[in-house]
Amino acid sequence: MNSHASTFVRFVVVVMFGATIAACGKDSAPTSPSSAPVAASATPAGTGNQNAAEVNGTINASTLMGSCAAHNLSFSVGATRVTTTASTQFRDGTCESLQAGSRVEVKGTRQADNSIAAATVENDDDDDNDNNNDNDDDRDGAVEVNGTIAAGSLAGACASNSLSFRIGSTLVRTSASTQFKDTSCAALKAGDSVEVKGSRQADAAVGATRVEKRK
Repeated sequence: MNSHASTFVRFVVVVMFGATIAACGKDSAPTSPSSAPVAASATPAGTGNQNAAEVNGTINASTLMGSCAAHNLSFSVGATRVTTTASTQFRDGTCESLQAGSRVEVKGTRQADNSIAAATVENDDDDDNDNNNDNDDDRDGAVEVNGTIAAGSLAGACASNSLSFRIGSTLVRTSASTQFKDTSCAALKAGDSVEVKGSRQADAAVGATRVEKRK
């Protein structure tokens, strides 16, 4: 009988001791290092955009240098020099199609000498002679042509009412009856963006009734 009592007492003591140890362990459990907040990595703001540049206009006469084959063609738009590389993308045209008087939109990176290293060169020429589809007036051959005056194509003289020029491959002739809007005959020059309305001639040239300079 005494041995049973002794065994029971030992059992109670062991249980109580184990419960005490478990309670102490729960209260003093250290915080896991993995539960600490992790700082997010920050990306520097504005990286790569601070020198972004864009220029629009026509290619100045006699400024085309280098070559498309060597991927080093350069030209000037207004007072801004533009350089191209093998990574330059040409849109709505090719490198080879660029010429003095071509209207372009250039996007790229401003260089230390204030030039622009072109990432893209978009040809904005409106030399779309599909305006010749104005054949609703086939009876008098009325047409409309839009685009820039090609470099080196100005001929004749305003004084004699015989000024002529080309828009793309289309020859335009003026006469004494030609009206000039937002410009004058004497003010026209290569690279000007114009809208010409007139009539188709036998040699496929356009006899201009109106020449309007576009802004």
